[in-house]
Amino acid sequence: MLAIVLGALLVVGGVLYMAAQPIWRGRLSERRTPAGATLEPEKPAAGFGLAANWPGLALVILGALLLPGSVDIYRSQTIAAARWAVARKLAAVFS
Repeated sequence: MLAIVLGALLVVGGVLYMAAQPIWRGRLSERRTPAGATLEPEKPAAGFGLAANWPGLALVILGALLLPGSVDIYRSQTIAAARWAVARKLAAVFS
């Protein structure tokens, strides 16, 4: 169960990290242009590249890899515990 929570926290933390990067870098576009010019910036905004977001991507990937394995382990432990409980009850009935 701890692995599931840890995986979910890693995914959420990675997404928040990637979303916060452009905000921490300041302005997303250049200064205002004269009237009649386009509103589209001349170059892409800072903070949206792979170089700036690799730690967030690593957190998301690590959390995504952790989630399916931990769910499978948790499910198999739960099924094994249920089978063991049924076996004990059957042993108690037939003894």
